[in-house]
Amino acid sequence: MKGIKRSVEKGYLYSTVDFTSILNRKINDIFVEWDFEIDESPIILITEGEIKN
Repeated sequence: MKGIKRSVEKGYLYSTVDFTSILNRKINDIFVEWDFEIDESPIILITEGEIKN
């Protein structure tokens, strides 16, 4: 069940937030891990390339 939830969250982030435009970098992967005890979800973005000004 947890794996399915991760996949759904990851798909949602890819489809609703344009991280590439915001960060000026290509996004290679997104990792989401929900902590049910503190009700928070850290999101880690794996990017490629240099930051463009």
